[in-house]
Amino acid sequence: MGWSESVDEALCFGWIDSTKKTIDKESFIQCFSKRKAKSNWSRVNKEKVKALIDQGLMRDAGFKSIEVAKENGSWTFLDSVEALILPEDLAEEFSNFEGAQEFYDGLSNSAKKILLYWVISAKKKETRQKRVMEIAENAGNNLKPKQFR
Repeated sequence: MGWSESVDEALCFGWIDSTKKTIDKESFIQCFSKRKAKSNWSRVNKEKVKALIDQGLMRDAGFKSIEVAKENGSWTFLDSVEALILPEDLAEEFSNFEGAQEFYDGLSNSAKKILLYWVISAKKKETRQKRVMEIAENAGNNLKPKQFR
């Protein structure tokens, strides 16, 4: 069984994959655990569970983990990141630094997603503001985000 199939099986029962450790060139150990209630759902896993439901493979525990996620917001938390939607506060801050928007636009989609997640995952308003300012200032100075330096 490959990685994708093992994740499908886990999702059916409300579990998720986590740490992967390589044993040698041909094998690895993949850790699985029960999905935490506040665990955010990626687009890939939401597509996987839709297919599993359509195939009649989803089990009660899997349905329950989806229900909990929809109730607490973790089902949709990453949607704006995966759609590369620029938050208004970040767009506004880019306008304060010449060339910042253009620099950001030139980043890879994966780099943008990392930055967008960093912004939306801030727990406090002050933390979010600090992150927005740092991203915009770095972009205005044509500096790669610190996560990539």
